[in-house]
Amino acid sequence: MCGHLFKITSYLIESCLNTFSLGVIELKNKEFEKIKEMNKKEEEAEVFIGEKGLITAYEKLMLGSNKNEKGYFFYVNEEIYYEKVERFYVKLWYLLKIFGNEWEGISHIGLKNKKISKKYPKFVKQYYVNFPVPGNIDIINDKILLTSWTGNIVGILIHSKEMAESYRKYFESIKLMQSL
Repeated sequence: MCGHLFKITSYLIESCLNTFSLGVIELKNKEFEKIKEMNKKEEEAEVFIGEKGLITAYEKLMLGSNKNEKGYFFYVNEEIYYEKVERFYVKLWYLLKIFGNEWEGISHIGLKNKKISKKYPKFVKQYYVNFPVPGNIDIINDKILLTSWTGNIVGILIHSKEMAESYRKYFESIKLMQSL
């Protein structure tokens, strides 16, 4: 009788330990998946190459935005790629118009007399500064698109609420300085 009781007790203890271990492992896996999902949604970066890639990057930049959200951009005026940029943005404005957002941009004063400045659509308001602009950067929602026009066009789309907010604050501070 004692032998059976010992076997039953051992079996119950072993079953409880296995169930407990499996429960802990399952709980850890669920926590890990939640953390992984949170990180995936909050911070991410993608690289796009070429003109078609950049169009895709702009589509992804705009996805999830609503018409009440304003977009911001910085544009560096460089003669070496000006014509390529002008052709691209004139085409892109049709895409941006579909989303219906207002945009504000900051560019170097050297762009003011260029043909592209006279073609800006009504949903784009442009400010000009007499100091270097940090790069070709677009910001909307929690996304930033950095674009390099030299050589092969490269766009880097970053999903980061913190970075987007920093660029927005920087943009607004420059705009405020310009109005003083």
